[in-house]
Amino acid sequence: MRIGASSIALCALLVACSQGSDDSSAAQAGADTTNATSSGGTVTTEEDAPLPAEWPNHGSSSCQNHQNSDPTIYKFQLNSDTFILRENKCFNFEANFIYLLFGHDKVLMMDTGSVPQGFTKTMFTAGFPIHDFVEGVIADWLHAHPNADGTVRTRDTMQLIVSHTHSHGDHVSGDYQFKDASGHALPNTQVVGLRPTAVATFFGLQNWPNQSNAYDLGGRIVEILPIPGHESSHIAYYDHRTQNIFTGDTLYPGHIFIQDWSAFRASTTRLANWVNEKDASGNLLRPVKQALGCHIEKKPTAGEASFYAYPSWIQDPERKLELSPDHIAFEAQQAQTLGPNVPSDEQFFDDFSIDP
Repeated sequence: MRIGASSIALCALLVACSQGSDDSSAAQAGADTTNATSSGGTVTTEEDAPLPAEWPNHGSSSCQNHQNSDPTIYKFQLNSDTFILRENKCFNFEANFIYLLFGHDKVLMMDTGSVPQGFTKTMFTAGFPIHDFVEGVIADWLHAHPNADGTVRTRDTMQLIVSHTHSHGDHVSGDYQFKDASGHALPNTQVVGLRPTAVATFFGLQNWPNQSNAYDLGGRIVEILPIPGHESSHIAYYDHRTQNIFTGDTLYPGHIFIQDWSAFRASTTRLANWVNEKDASGNLLRPVKQALGCHIEKKPTAGEASFYAYPSWIQDPERKLELSPDHIAFEAQQAQTLGPNVPSDEQFFDDFSIDP
């Protein structure tokens, strides 16, 4: 299971205990449509680029020494303020998706990647330089978003928030790259802790896991909702700018492994209710365009035969990443239908499975 494999690899890295690539292709977002001024400065609203029907970095038969012809980190630009990174499946079979959301004052990073089993810190940094890669994205963003007088903004005007969907090893392996030798966060960087109490404190989440809270990046509001079950510190992020919800390993097109069945049932219901909340006029408070998780483990077809075995080092063909709001409701419904007792077998559906 993902829980075991990732934790073993991370443990080896921390106890210890190459490929390097900060080059990647990027899809360009659509043209600007409106400009709005907020307390955090001028922000741009634009059409999001369509997500790939099939993502690069889905592995290949030519993988050797954790390398193939694809970059270690692929960068996709959803719009000028939103980026999606994907780890090469040849480098690590988890092939994690990592998200970067820019506001005027802060950039929110979700997860830091997965270390291959047996890699030391030196090997992992050389093969997967996630800190340097992200700093390059930040530098480019600052250059493209100058001060009002036209001068280039300096790095100290942007705070990097290194957060996590949850604390499993394949989501936190690169955390150390954002810290100095003594374990303190690098300048203009904050690294959110891994325990539920640390996550709750940082994001101001009261009454964990029953209450959400808003986090302001500077003219860009992201709401955080605790959804433990897959893992005890798991959270979902709702981005009001793009109307995307980031569901981590609680919902994605693949094998949904569950650590705490009771908590998972409660969290999927809480999540479905949360995205369906309405204001007094009957308008959705959090309209969802699409749900974005952290992995893909399926072919484009439906049903049990469409799932790749876990783990797999090559997925060709591979399903698209995004799921719909209906999948959120369907997952909650199925978790309730399966009942309070932990199912004895993995339950397969068209676009994801539930594997307690």
